[in-house]
Amino acid sequence: MPIACFSLPIHEFSELIDSRFLVAIILATLATPAVVRADGFSGVVQRQTDDRDQDLIEALITHRRFVEAKEICSSEFLRFDAKSDEAAKWAIRWSNVLVKEIESGGKFDNQSIEKCREPITTLVDRLGSLKTLDDHRRSAFLGAQTDRIRASIARQVVVAASVSPSTERRVEDASSIISQATQGFVDLAKVVDGNRASMDTKAITPEEKAFSADLKRLHNELRIEIVSLALLQTDVFPPGSRDRTAAASRAQREADTAFKELPIDSPARLEIERLRTTAILRTGDLQLAERSLAELATKLPRPIPHRVMALRIDLDLAQGNRSKAAERLGAFYGTQPDDAPLSVEMDLARLAYLIDTRNKSVGQWLTSISARHGAYARRRAEAISLGNLRAKGTDDAIDPAIIAAQGADWLRRGDSARAGALLAAAAKAERDDDLAINYAIKSAAAFVKAKQPAQAAATLTAVTIAHSAAKQAANAHLQAAVVLSQIQQDGAAKDVENALLQTQKTWPESDAAAKARQWVITLLARQDRLQEAAQLATSFLNDASTSQEIAATIDAWMKLVVDSNESVQAKTLSEFQLAFESLKQFPAIARGYAFAEAFLLDVNQLSDTQSIPKATNIHETFAADLAGFRRNQTVTDTLKSPPERRRDIAQWRLMRDGKLNPKHRSTIAQLISSWDAGWEQQIPLLVWAGKREQAETLAKETAAAADQPAPIWKLLANTLANSQNRTDQLQGVQVWDQLAAGLPKSSVPWHEAKLGAIELLIKLGEQADAQRRAKYVLLTNSPADATLRQRYESAVKK
Repeated sequence: MPIACFSLPIHEFSELIDSRFLVAIILATLATPAVVRADGFSGVVQRQTDDRDQDLIEALITHRRFVEAKEICSSEFLRFDAKSDEAAKWAIRWSNVLVKEIESGGKFDNQSIEKCREPITTLVDRLGSLKTLDDHRRSAFLGAQTDRIRASIARQVVVAASVSPSTERRVEDASSIISQATQGFVDLAKVVDGNRASMDTKAITPEEKAFSADLKRLHNELRIEIVSLALLQTDVFPPGSRDRTAAASRAQREADTAFKELPIDSPARLEIERLRTTAILRTGDLQLAERSLAELATKLPRPIPHRVMALRIDLDLAQGNRSKAAERLGAFYGTQPDDAPLSVEMDLARLAYLIDTRNKSVGQWLTSISARHGAYARRRAEAISLGNLRAKGTDDAIDPAIIAAQGADWLRRGDSARAGALLAAAAKAERDDDLAINYAIKSAAAFVKAKQPAQAAATLTAVTIAHSAAKQAANAHLQAAVVLSQIQQDGAAKDVENALLQTQKTWPESDAAAKARQWVITLLARQDRLQEAAQLATSFLNDASTSQEIAATIDAWMKLVVDSNESVQAKTLSEFQLAFESLKQFPAIARGYAFAEAFLLDVNQLSDTQSIPKATNIHETFAADLAGFRRNQTVTDTLKSPPERRRDIAQWRLMRDGKLNPKHRSTIAQLISSWDAGWEQQIPLLVWAGKREQAETLAKETAAAADQPAPIWKLLANTLANSQNRTDQLQGVQVWDQLAAGLPKSSVPWHEAKLGAIELLIKLGEQADAQRRAKYVLLTNSPADATLRQRYESAVKK
């Protein structure tokens, strides 16, 4: 009676009957002509080994009936004592079902790994006094299952890597995981060999002989796993590559080694022979592959197992024998491929044939593979498709639109990373410029959703450069910089900068380039790379530059000047003039430069009044009026309220004028005092306006609230020292002395304060006092710095 006829759900029904009876019922429901045998042979589900229970679970896995399989395994597992062989066997079967279920679902993460280990950890919990698997008679078998979980992880990683663009890091990661999984099997094989050798050296009971036979089978299974992982290594590399051929040669040698250890015509040896033939095929030696497959076929029952038939078809395609491949496929699939017996290997062979013949049903068959076998099989199929796409020229490869459609499907399923990788592959293979950019944009969106911005940016960058003539290429490339700006790691800012410069270089006339130019200048300024920002902005200018670009360039120079050290400002101003010398031939740039002169050039360098263009906005009016004030101290209403954008540079300009030309300090102080100036300007302005006491009061108040008061007192002292008023200068000596008293003795700032007072006394004509002070410091706290010591010695000689 089919299970569907029972009124109770399977999980409830199984609680009411003996699970062994349930096994028989389920096996009966699977034994129909439409069902493939558990090991891949054609025909109905039959007994494949002397282990009926194992055959049943394998059949359920093949049909993806994981719920029934788990319920049988868990029920049987609990029926037996934890120390028994049967409990261990059912724990292993249960764990294997979970592995296959997770593979079918396509999501293998840390949580999934722990889920697969649950049956074994549950067995440990039930062991009681044993507490550890090492004391269990089936510890080696349980360990093998743990290693199989690791091998499953390796397969998932490799198939993911085969879809994503190949990088050295990705290859290393995948190879490392394969190596770890392989080492686990190798180590366990040595333990199994030791256990067998120990048992075989003494007379053993029939039960022990049976257990020894189990160990032998386990040994054979481990050899198969080791060779399988060696063959898996070939999938890390692109088809046709030297690395793939080398990996296939290593897998062939591994199979040769295992081949010698196994009994003739044993199932394990036949499987090793199949794997060896596959490895030979991947080395490209078609003649040897043909001989190896023919020899294998003579040892196999009829009909040929599906895995071997699939290998035969792969070899047909490699030999260019499409008609033979089509004949074999037709015999297996008939007119309704979706209803054919379940075989992942045959389905992948049919996919390879469809791709090789450029059949338009490739996309549909990819979907069928997913429906028939689940996510892992579909990913393997997509890896084959992408391998073809990357290995062949576009004319001979699968249509990129098919890969793009698969990517869109994964996006709908919620696997954004997978979608991004497939869409990226389609974009890189697509010949049509606009379509390639469209795929790249969709790929980037999927990668961003998957929190993989670096992959998104890399895809956009590569595809837009390859298809630079596309309408949206420039905008898409600029979007790569936007994505890169979201990455929080060392070097990300430099990557953004490079992307922006590439946008500007590749599409200089585009709107995207204009945005890129503005962004990169802002980026450099925020990093305090002001000189680079100014020079780069200037290099962008030409006769087609907009007024906004010209203004932004001038702003960059103004910020550089304002923020630079006073000792290099003269050099910076010269560089500004030189940078614009050849650009002034362009009217728009010449106009912007003329207004910039009012802020950046010294009075004696200003052009005459007639050369200044007629102002058309408040910024230009302010610049023109500022130039007039600097020439003849004429104050206009515009000057009383500077535009926010120009206030800092105007303050800097007038403060510099006051330092260079003391006779204008009073009028400058009067003008700037109406602005919202900071203490850096207010203290000198008050001194220039003859309000020394107010300047001192402001300095005290500001210093009291500051974490670092020394710079405030140093500014006041320097301002008083440079005053034209002797009383201010004498007060400056006291400020220097006060500053020194608050600094660590013998420190560089302490010496600078001491020298400030001494050099100001010399300026006032008080040489005797200056000499006395200098001699005392040299005698009691002589500085280690040679320059400071020389200044003291120079004061002594005055």
